[in-house]
Amino acid sequence: MKRDTYRKCNQVLLLLLASCMFCNAQEPISAITGRLDSDPAKWVYISYSANGISYKDSARTNNGAFYGKLALTNGTLVRVAPRLMPKSEETITLYMVPGDQVTVLISKGFSGYSIKGSSSASDFQTLDAIDKIYSDSMAAVDNQINSAQKKGDIKEAFRFLRIRSEQQNRLKSIYRGYLDTHPHSSLGFYALIKYAGYDFDPLDVDSLFGKLPSHIKIWPAATRFKKIIDVSKSTFIGSVAPEFSAKDTSGNMVSLSTFRGKYVLLDFWASWCGPCRGQSPFLVEAYSKYSKKGFTILSVSLDMPGKKEDWIKAIRDDKMNWTHVSELAYFDSEIAKLYAVDYVGIPYNFLIDPAGKIVARNLRNDDIESRLKNIFID
Repeated sequence: MKRDTYRKCNQVLLLLLASCMFCNAQEPISAITGRLDSDPAKWVYISYSANGISYKDSARTNNGAFYGKLALTNGTLVRVAPRLMPKSEETITLYMVPGDQVTVLISKGFSGYSIKGSSSASDFQTLDAIDKIYSDSMAAVDNQINSAQKKGDIKEAFRFLRIRSEQQNRLKSIYRGYLDTHPHSSLGFYALIKYAGYDFDPLDVDSLFGKLPSHIKIWPAATRFKKIIDVSKSTFIGSVAPEFSAKDTSGNMVSLSTFRGKYVLLDFWASWCGPCRGQSPFLVEAYSKYSKKGFTILSVSLDMPGKKEDWIKAIRDDKMNWTHVSELAYFDSEIAKLYAVDYVGIPYNFLIDPAGKIVARNLRNDDIESRLKNIFID
């Protein structure tokens, strides 16, 4: 469900913030000057990512003091820990931008830190503490959702899903407030990504992107996110659904345009995706009830290369008796990129009207039935 795509969003966030991060002679050097407060660690490890690859630098401590350089091309998350494979509770996370020269005092056991030298790093520390409170609360609600699902109590599961959605929206409003009150902050791009989340209104987010400081807009991660915004605009409500063709389970080419004249739920899923499979019964019910009234489903699978049998078995097991296509390319699917699903994650869907225009996005479970019921009023 949403918690899975929420986790994916965080993974994408890290990739966006850390992309193209390594050495560029034109970029100012960033540095961490640190001190451990009564900690016996002889080394500290400074970790980050570049182009999806994780890196770790080490720095020897001298009476608890250490120093590390980073050549950054984006604002990015930097983690400091006392060992190569640290526990989550003994890792501190900083936010740094090109040219930052920060001084960090790390509490005993890496339980916390104080930082000087960067207003954006200090602001991040405040926002991250608030984020953690909400994240811990949402994790507890996730446990309640899982428990309700195991008991088969769908009504209770949806009650907790609504609670989680409310919590997520409150957290997003905090990041929006930061953007409104700190228009010149170097933390703005990070706040924008957190506000946008995995599923966003591209017109709203594009407007906020346009207000970012000019030096942030040219960061590699920022230019990449701008492309995602632009793709999302082309698949927003009111837009004509982009055309594509792909092979069905028998190897025959199928085009989206052949479904003109009907309401089509363009459904992105995969056999390996638990939340997708959990939504299958709702799709089956909707198809059974409305397929004779001018509604159909076109499912696009993001199954992996070489997993065609898994894809076909899942279709059969879940009794999804409508048209299915796949490039068997995982998130490298060109169709997924065309609809920005490689960013938002799955399950995800678009309801397309008989004229080919998108009229709804990301309908979940009972929302599918409710929307179709309003369309096909007897």
